[in-house]
Amino acid sequence: MVKKHVHRTVPHRRKRQGRTDYKKRFSLLKSGKPRIYFRIGSKDAIAQFIEYDQKGDKVLKTARASSLKEHGWFFTNPNIPTCYLFGFYFAKLCMKDGFNEAIFDTGIVVPKKGGRYFAFAKGLVDAGFNIPVSPEVFPSEERIRGAHIANYIKELKNEGQFKERFSLFVKNKQNPEDIETQFDKTLKMLNSI
Repeated sequence: MVKKHVHRTVPHRRKRQGRTDYKKRFSLLKSGKPRIYFRIGSKDAIAQFIEYDQKGDKVLKTARASSLKEHGWFFTNPNIPTCYLFGFYFAKLCMKDGFNEAIFDTGIVVPKKGGRYFAFAKGLVDAGFNIPVSPEVFPSEERIRGAHIANYIKELKNEGQFKERFSLFVKNKQNPEDIETQFDKTLKMLNSI
């Protein structure tokens, strides 16, 4: 009796670790355009302008959402208004260096319609950056300006839970109810970059 040998292909290390979707990456690389990679962490967000190279991707520009503090935005945990402003800011940085077109890369994340990833993309588009993305997936203007956050805070204050949930703002003596006013001021500052 002859034994049958089973041949198995071991996936690439990054695929096994759940860090790279190679099919998605290949489809993005086929465009021949550079990529804007965007990732959201628990306390910050990062964006990179990346060009493909056979020896390894070249990161030409990197920024973090926490750098918005320099422009008067202190609500830097990655919420929808922060992601929008960060997209606007990152587009301005890239356009200063002569980059104005890319493909939007979210890595292994499948972004939700109207969510933070598409708020970032809308910020890029509104700053004048050229990326192929449908306007149908963008969040509403109210959510981009933070109206939903201000309303939530008012509810919490009525229930007496504000200090528990927004202790960082209390500690820093910030009023998160002013998020829409602050959004407009920061956007005006970023427009002058």
